[in-house]
Amino acid sequence: MKNLKIFGLLLTVSLLALGVMAAGCSSDSDPKDVRESVYLQETSQGLVEVTISNQSLALGIVEPQTGDNYIIKLNGNALSKGKIEVNGIYIKFIPSTSGQEPFMGSLAGGVLKIASIPNGAGGTINLTGANSGGGSAGGGGGGGNWTPPTGTGGGTTGPTGPVAPVFTAPAKLGFNYKEGVPATITAAATGATSYEWFESNGITKGASIATTAALVLDDGTLGYDLDTVINSAGMSDEYWFLCEATNAAGTAKLYIYGIGIQAADSFEPLPDITAIPVQTYTLGSGSASGTNNPLTITATGSNLTSVMWSESDISGIVGTLSPPSASLTIGDSGEDFDMDSNPPGDYYFLCVGISNAGPNEPSVDAILVKVVVQ
Repeated sequence: MKNLKIFGLLLTVSLLALGVMAAGCSSDSDPKDVRESVYLQETSQGLVEVTISNQSLALGIVEPQTGDNYIIKLNGNALSKGKIEVNGIYIKFIPSTSGQEPFMGSLAGGVLKIASIPNGAGGTINLTGANSGGGSAGGGGGGGNWTPPTGTGGGTTGPTGPVAPVFTAPAKLGFNYKEGVPATITAAATGATSYEWFESNGITKGASIATTAALVLDDGTLGYDLDTVINSAGMSDEYWFLCEATNAAGTAKLYIYGIGIQAADSFEPLPDITAIPVQTYTLGSGSASGTNNPLTITATGSNLTSVMWSESDISGIVGTLSPPSASLTIGDSGEDFDMDSNPPGDYYFLCVGISNAGPNEPSVDAILVKVVVQ
């Protein structure tokens, strides 16, 4: 019997690992209660430093949360300070500085992007990719491993130094496993010195199950015992795994999910979504501008009974899946994904293909699609 709950649990957008390093602690603070992140980028106007913390710019480094404080400095001088609101990968900066309006940013893969930071002289500064620079000097934390860029030229230059891993494989984020038939999912990430796989529900991390780049699924003889899990469930179902790739600069995450079926069952023909190259969307080209020129991305491939889309991040975690449609339209008013008020930057969408036309168990394929918004 079919039991297609596919992707029903994927209801929240997960923030990526920041790729930051632990900072020192003072005697009067509990490190479990402290959050602080520092992002640095050299711009044509000088060095911009963004600090987000739930303390008075103190200790520790973890993900920003709604209500945290922030301060933005240019060449050491404060430009703006206040509090933030976090919604998925997006951050709204709400200044306490008199006369400043809120402005938007995004944080994904440890890279902070902000549009229109007030520069104190009537103009603005755009951060196109500020990387984590470690703890602030004032709280006992180290300055990280960031070093100022060298060379000439007035363009915006990113920081140099250690870079957190970036996943390059697997290209497909879905798997289809039949009980009794061993299968391997192999991860690869640039600069990674270690890998670890975890059980997952598609949103959070569970128990550790492997410490190699390759995750073997079988009856437990060679690797992770998915046979027993499927048998104990008593039916075919969907499953999730999380891979973390780590080096000295940080950790990257990648979620893999798919369907497992019992030995007596058979899959529908496996779907195959054709890879979609990086897309570009220019803000203001959607229908709100009057030109009605949104970006439409259409999935093609084989054995695709239905296709669903979701806003995602580079880890593959997703928000609410759209109603079935082969195409996703991106614009600035009324489209499937409305870019209005979002800053320029890199955005990711998950494309899920399902083969479910016949009497057998459904099978899945999934890919990430990158869209550069400018």
